[in-house]
Amino acid sequence: MNNTTEEQATFEYVGFGFSLEEATKLMHQEVMYKKDLNKPRTLENIGIVSGVLHLNEEIEIVIQFYEHIVQFTQAEYEASLKIVTDDRP
Repeated sequence: MNNTTEEQATFEYVGFGFSLEEATKLMHQEVMYKKDLNKPRTLENIGIVSGVLHLNEEIEIVIQFYEHIVQFTQAEYEASLKIVTDDRP
């Protein structure tokens, strides 16, 4: 979690989770659940960060998996997921 103060509670820091900048930098990144990192990458276990939401005074990210869509707060994201995007040409 970020160490923010009440003075920083603007739209960019709502809920003291993701800042808007942090959330948008994650757009289009491929992610996997940490528990699945030792498995081969397949369509079923790779997700794509496809959106940003502002709900319940917190910025959340939306991740699209093959069969479902899930939204994550920053704490949930950091506890469960890891970026696996391969940026090699």
